[in-house]
Amino acid sequence: MTPNDVSRLPALWPADYEPDSSSVHSPETKSPDSQKTNDWGYVVTSDDPAVTFRHSGWAGTRKLIRQAMADDWTSPRRLSRFDLCGSEPWLAVNPDNPDEFAVLTNHCRSRWCVPCSRERAARIMGNLRCKLNEGSVRFLTLTLKHSDTPLSNQIDRIYACFRHLRRAPFWQAKVQGGAAVLELTHGWKDDLWHVHLHCLLQGGYVRHADLKAEWHRITGDSYIVDIRPVGSPEHAARYVTKYITKPVPNTVIRKPEPLREMLSACSHRRLVLTWGTWRGLKLSAPLSTVAWRTVCPLEDLYNRRDAGDLDAFNTILRLERLIPEARTLAGRGPPLTPFDALPTEA
Repeated sequence: MTPNDVSRLPALWPADYEPDSSSVHSPETKSPDSQKTNDWGYVVTSDDPAVTFRHSGWAGTRKLIRQAMADDWTSPRRLSRFDLCGSEPWLAVNPDNPDEFAVLTNHCRSRWCVPCSRERAARIMGNLRCKLNEGSVRFLTLTLKHSDTPLSNQIDRIYACFRHLRRAPFWQAKVQGGAAVLELTHGWKDDLWHVHLHCLLQGGYVRHADLKAEWHRITGDSYIVDIRPVGSPEHAARYVTKYITKPVPNTVIRKPEPLREMLSACSHRRLVLTWGTWRGLKLSAPLSTVAWRTVCPLEDLYNRRDAGDLDAFNTILRLERLIPEARTLAGRGPPLTPFDALPTEA
């Protein structure tokens, strides 16, 4: 649809129509035609209402990460997408259910963007729940001994050691498949990187002594492993996805060099792994199959209302009742004061 299609709103929502559900979504496909031609190339100021609304909870941290991305030679296109994450709110309707509509916005999908990381973690958690119902699952945490080795080398090492562990006879006899999430922390006192793998193992019982001995044999200097049963699929899914929701540890935010090193070491690298019977599982696949149909940019809807369009006026009344943030996203609400979420030192 084009922006002028706002005039078709009465056909979607009659005067006596009361929608019963709503939400603010990230479109899994690019909706507005202008986005395809401009590639988000229009100018968005730092006080753009929709962008400010999306990132108000971590504004200070976002500025530091953005600077680190620029220092790490991130491409202008990726920086632009990061800057414009949350822009261009559009009103959309579910063509299969006219009682359901949403507000769609541009999302950068960067692993360093906290709102996008949370949405990705929600998709992974939802897809994991389905898989976790298929058999017995256990938690496993693997660590490496702290060293001053560059972070990229440490990540390579723990991945290589994990591949060797999966070739062990006792592992292949007991473990059918699973998933793992990389966690990176940085010590305040020792100024060293701490690298961990948090895994979900599907299969039979694996002895802690066997894991500990094999991990020490493979790494040569690391023996700390932890394995325990899973309480519930919900608990298991949250166990691994909590490390995705906050991609940069608090101990790194105020340290430009480690922050740049982390961004560089993780560039073009998978941080969520699957193997065995779980290999090929699309953990980040969308949970919803709704093919939202865009109606018009949200700002255009408010402009039509301000120009005296009665249909737009009635639509906004219903919209704001169900999505109170719509007024702010369209730039009609009170100005937001970004909340600087820089972590305090422990």
